[in-house]
Amino acid sequence: MNKAQREIKKAEFLEAYEQSRGLKATSAKRIGTTIQTIWNWEQGDPEFAAKVNEIDERMKEWVVNKLMDNIDKGKEQSIEFYLRTRCGWREKQEIQVSTDGAIDVQATIAEMKRTLLEGDGK
Repeated sequence: MNKAQREIKKAEFLEAYEQSRGLKATSAKRIGTTIQTIWNWEQGDPEFAAKVNEIDERMKEWVVNKLMDNIDKGKEQSIEFYLRTRCGWREKQEIQVSTDGAIDVQATIAEMKRTLLEGDGK
């Protein structure tokens, strides 16, 4: 493939990449090349790599907008996802144990390890 043909293929790839919403292998196949060729183009052509990155950034923004739409609609999974990934929120589970007698914590931990390693016979 000569330079002019390669530049045409790169332009075709960028169009396919945008249409596929950032799926490289799908876009490469669509234009009749391989993902390895795309990676090589990115490594050897900073301008091409920058255009690929622009599309990636637009796709990220599109996804974040969809997430925010779901949050606006009160969708709990989207709200929790945002809290976990952007706000550092972590669920805490507290267990309260009461006992009338003493518990040998080391023995209990050892028994749990044995059960996990050996199985419980079921």
